[in-house]
Amino acid sequence: MGVFVFFIILFAVYIFAESHKPPEKPPKPKDDPDKNTQENIAVQILTKKTTPEAIADKEGYDIEHIKQWVQNYIDYAVKYSLDAGKTNAHIDQLIDDIAFLKEICHKYIGDDWEEKTNYQNRTRSKYK
Repeated sequence: MGVFVFFIILFAVYIFAESHKPPEKPPKPKDDPDKNTQENIAVQILTKKTTPEAIADKEGYDIEHIKQWVQNYIDYAVKYSLDAGKTNAHIDQLIDDIAFLKEICHKYIGDDWEEKTNYQNRTRSKYK
């Protein structure tokens, strides 16, 4: 009977020790990826190809950060949409300015103005 009591006490100590363990800390989320990856994740979520929870589980990113990336992408898309009219008007104005420049060059320099000004090989280093 003494052995039985010993095992009961041992079992009680084990249960007590298990119930007083400190809780395990969740793994630290990964650092945020670059902006391009954040936008790709946001597009996947917005097109219903995945969910924030699935990305958090699969990739290890913080779910609140993922939701913020989606909101940032939505904000950017709305701003882009609102500014599209202004941007298109500006592009149209630049196209008109180029046509006017070509007309003036043709009038004052001659038919071979593109060769004389090396127009086809003009520097556009900003856009290369």
